[in-house]
Amino acid sequence: MGTVAKKENGVVFTPEWVVDFMIDEALKNEKINGSEKILDAGCGEGAFTILAAQKFSKLSGKRIDKVIEDNIYFADISEKYVETTKRNLQKISKNKITKYNAITDDFCFHNFDEKFDFIIGNPPYVRIQNLNDRKDQLQKKYITASSGSIDLYFCFFERALKLLNNNGKIAFITPNSHFYSAAGKNLRNLLLPHLTKILNFDHFQVFKDATAYTAITFLQKESTSDFLYAENFKNDFMNIEYKKISVQHMRAERWEFFDEKYLNKIIKLNKRYSTLQEIANIHYGIATLKDDMYIFSPDKSCGDY
Repeated sequence: MGTVAKKENGVVFTPEWVVDFMIDEALKNEKINGSEKILDAGCGEGAFTILAAQKFSKLSGKRIDKVIEDNIYFADISEKYVETTKRNLQKISKNKITKYNAITDDFCFHNFDEKFDFIIGNPPYVRIQNLNDRKDQLQKKYITASSGSIDLYFCFFERALKLLNNNGKIAFITPNSHFYSAAGKNLRNLLLPHLTKILNFDHFQVFKDATAYTAITFLQKESTSDFLYAENFKNDFMNIEYKKISVQHMRAERWEFFDEKYLNKIIKLNKRYSTLQEIANIHYGIATLKDDMYIFSPDKSCGDY
């Protein structure tokens, strides 16, 4: 399908090469018996849903229409996107699909009857402060949304973990702001014991129509003691150099992805020298909040000016 348009409600384009990699990684090394349930948490026009159905069909040996009817679930708050995903799923099946496991509802509040083996997707990127109708409900329901200027994708992570089967796995692509933001502390505490792999795109722009610093996060329901981390690989998934990070060395205040050898050097330096916080008082300067007075586009130029 190339790319899938996901512009409304804070959602953006998802390149197919990202979708393909995420699903391959999620399903890799799994003993598929044909009964597993896969949920696309924010289906858009169906990029994750379609590739998941195709790959699961090959791994399980089941016909694609039976996979769609038995194993594939997809949710979106937009009825338009849900109906588009249905049509796109029918296009990849020679046989008529008689049943869709479609959920036209808010992923964060829908009462699911099932638990899932795999939850995949690209949650919406939108500040909950911009969701006037849902802000208070989200803050009451989700610990990850209880304080600070948080993104809706925080709640998607929390909700997805609750919906996993005991051996379930998650693969999400999201902004990486929760690695370091003050508002992301509760989310960091939630995710840390479940991390299996992080691919941090850092400054490489994955999405053509959105400026977002993103990362792919893989999680599992069971607790982990370490995880794999990679960065600066751009879109070259064939030559990724991972380093193993110990969970116990990660701080809730801010995630720093150091391997054990580098971390020991940092610990020695911290013991030897004072931090800036210990020797100085640091404050923000005065903020006018009048961007329109300082940011402008010149109407014309004169020579080099």
